[in-house]
Amino acid sequence: MLKNKSLLLLFLLYFITGLSVKGFALNITDSLTSNLDKVLSEKDVYVQKRLSEINKLKRELSFTDVGSQKYSDLLGELFELYKVFQLDSAMIIAEQRVGIVSSLNDVQSKMRATLNLAEAKSVTGMYKEAEELLSTVVYEDLDLTSKIYYFHLNHSLNTLMVNYSLSESDKRKYEKTVYQYKDSLLKYTPQTDPVYHMILSTKYLMLGKNDEAYDVAISCFNDMKANGWNTAIITHILSEIFEAKEDYDRQEIYLLKSAIDDVYDGKKEYISLRRLSVLKYEKGDIARAYSYMKNSMEDAVYCSARLRALEISQLMPIISTAYDLKTKQEKRNLLVFSTTISILVIVLICAMLYIYKQLKAIAVVRLSLKNMNTDLMGMNDDLNNLNSVLSESNHVKEEYIGYLFSICSSYINKIEDFRKSINRKLKAGQIDDVVQLTDRKSVV
Repeated sequence: MLKNKSLLLLFLLYFITGLSVKGFALNITDSLTSNLDKVLSEKDVYVQKRLSEINKLKRELSFTDVGSQKYSDLLGELFELYKVFQLDSAMIIAEQRVGIVSSLNDVQSKMRATLNLAEAKSVTGMYKEAEELLSTVVYEDLDLTSKIYYFHLNHSLNTLMVNYSLSESDKRKYEKTVYQYKDSLLKYTPQTDPVYHMILSTKYLMLGKNDEAYDVAISCFNDMKANGWNTAIITHILSEIFEAKEDYDRQEIYLLKSAIDDVYDGKKEYISLRRLSVLKYEKGDIARAYSYMKNSMEDAVYCSARLRALEISQLMPIISTAYDLKTKQEKRNLLVFSTTISILVIVLICAMLYIYKQLKAIAVVRLSLKNMNTDLMGMNDDLNNLNSVLSESNHVKEEYIGYLFSICSSYINKIEDFRKSINRKLKAGQIDDVVQLTDRKSVV
């Protein structure tokens, strides 16, 4: 019995804790969603910030010798700004940089420019051309930074090939290559670099070690956040970890964080907002799903990110149709609501008219009652006056009756005394005296 009670208590504690965590997650999600909606409405501000950085570099380039190493380095910086903002411009800059460095004797600069061009072609979907460019690079001759960049590009290219492969055998082949490049990146990337932990986390995730992946990723996220760095990539990795764990509430939280950081950074080429749109759609938030997907499409077109635009175009009709259906349903609901309100207003007006008539009738009755009350008060005053008069009359009557009783009593006493006197005289034989008394006119 005690064991059953303990189990029940543990179950209740687990249930209550689960509800608390669920409620806390919902509060965070609502707050982050509101924040994302706000930054999306202000995204032009962040775009202008990136444009101002681009224009600043362009001004600096205009004062720099075209054939110099500095010019090449500035083009590299400009490429970094453009590659997540406008891919066509990034491609042009990468090609320009390749042309500039050909006259330089710096091997690292030449390889770096080639890698920039390979990256631009890879992101725009020119996989074959990107692969050919990467095959021209001898990674053993690269310095550490360029070597890491080289492995990163190969890793990204093969990851894209995994996503767009049609056959399972090709997918497995590219997945194996991706895994190998993860090992190469981990080998050459310093462990103090956040990129090392991002790669290690994705490696654990690829192996199905979700808990280990989370531990590494959350530690990396906390370090990056503490240093004020943009956390868009690591939060996206965390969202993938929670997707693998089938914890879709926390997946949504980290997708929201990633999307917010992407917008803050003025990016036009991203993944998180599009995936968030799909998740919102699956959770029934059709309006936001449509808004986020629309923003993603606009940015993909602006950026000339053809692959992103293709991905979005495959999902947009589904979400757009759902949004249209939801809008039509809301319009129908609004019509029903408006009709109901109109009927209620008419009923209310009729009721008010009826009540108004009733109030007027009550007012007439009240006035009549007031007049009757005034009349009754007058009659009551008359009755009080009459009662006073009657009371006075009764008092006079009582006075007269008392006076009459007093006179009668006096006469009765005198008659009694006269009778007694006559009686005595008769007994004494004084007949003459009796005759004399009775002959008088008054005996009083």
